[in-house]
Amino acid sequence: MNILNKILILLITLSIFSCKKIEETPVIDSRPTIDSFRIALSPYVKDQSINFFLENSWYAYDEGNHIIWPNFRVYVLRIDSQYFKFQVVDYYDEISRPGNFTIRVQPEGEESYLLDFKAEGCGNVYTNPAYKECIKNPETNVYSYIDLNTKSVSKLTKKEAKNNADWDIAFNGTDIKLNSGKNGLGSVRAANLYVYGGFFSGDKINFQRIAEESFGQRGIRFFNQNFNYRKAAFSIPEGQTRAIFENDWFTQNRSTSFFEAISKNWWIVKGQEANTYSKINIKEISEEQVGEHIESKITLSLFNQSETQTEFGPEETWELPTFSTAKRLIKICLDLNKKEVVPCNNPKADLRLSMSNKTKRRWRINVLGGAVGPLSKSEMQNWVRGN
Repeated sequence: MNILNKILILLITLSIFSCKKIEETPVIDSRPTIDSFRIALSPYVKDQSINFFLENSWYAYDEGNHIIWPNFRVYVLRIDSQYFKFQVVDYYDEISRPGNFTIRVQPEGEESYLLDFKAEGCGNVYTNPAYKECIKNPETNVYSYIDLNTKSVSKLTKKEAKNNADWDIAFNGTDIKLNSGKNGLGSVRAANLYVYGGFFSGDKINFQRIAEESFGQRGIRFFNQNFNYRKAAFSIPEGQTRAIFENDWFTQNRSTSFFEAISKNWWIVKGQEANTYSKINIKEISEEQVGEHIESKITLSLFNQSETQTEFGPEETWELPTFSTAKRLIKICLDLNKKEVVPCNNPKADLRLSMSNKTKRRWRINVLGGAVGPLSKSEMQNWVRGN
């Protein structure tokens, strides 16, 4: 091949490639998507009590500017058999005074609404020159108590709130508490549904992105997602250290001192064997005086799901062995699926029942794999399977 032919081939090749369409490399949006940050925790909680809103804060604090920014975390409250999705939307009023809340609430199956209220409490040392005096004064350092059904807001003292079952959630500055456990007579439980990870990068908070959301959509795009409330991980109330707490499964008759079952409540218990679950109810506690001692019989109602089953089987009953106060300390463990009393070091044990018969009778149940509840009978029936 002579030099002229080589030059001709080279020119043709260059002409072909010069006509080839050049496509731009697509720009990939590195920002996290909404669906990336759903809270997917096991609904089976173990025996641990926490201050829920201290562990799962609704705000980020911009220390440099002394600004409280809502992080638009989405929560759900379970109140008896009702569910309320809620989110803190704002902490300031139109002239930037703190402690002026706006929360977004949606009762299950209903439209959402916004509720505005004042709950400044004592503020903080930066905004309130009389902060230390305010904290010590029970007349000024009070919470705003909210009934989510009536949308009413009340100021109550701690003592008044403790004996009041009508409120659900309370605010005082940045603090939030629920009507359950040590705070009141109610049965309110809280769970996380969603937290937007785009606001956080390692240990740093992206206040610019939070500000853009605060002045824009105010978290509604997070709130409007569909969530499965019944599979949320509802925390144990403050002051209760057990998932199956004493006040939920028995009372003591003042005239006879006998224990009586609270048979309206149910729990779903995660078994220690793989894929085993049990619906459990304390159906009956029968006690009688025998000489100087009290003999007790406990009957359980059970729906079991074994390793080979995909849903719960039919209802069963199980009468536990008779217990007597003649023995000062009793501790047994239960395999619910097998309906057997087993040693507490047995890996198949699901519950531990302890009874102290010293100066005062004390009973407790500890869950070993976790539990959901207490649930009403209708809520329990919604659980076709444990997983």
